[in-house]
Amino acid sequence: MKIVKEVDYIQVIGVDNILNKLLDPVLIGYATHNKLEAAMKVVIKTDPKESVGVVAKKNGHYDIVEYSEISSED
Repeated sequence: MKIVKEVDYIQVIGVDNILNKLLDPVLIGYATHNKLEAAMKVVIKTDPKESVGVVAKKNGHYDIVEYSEISSED
């Protein structure tokens, strides 16, 4: 493995997210233009009981919460 002295960008994608596009120029351009540390594509659930994770604030920080961790009250 070659050691790189400087890395400008890293893309981490979930294989189960159909919205992910490898080296997505629009998302990367949006993130760099707005000087964001991170960016993610999401869509709104079609039904509150849909078995998919959500992006939510957890302990004051944004996090991905798996559907199995969300109670029916939440």
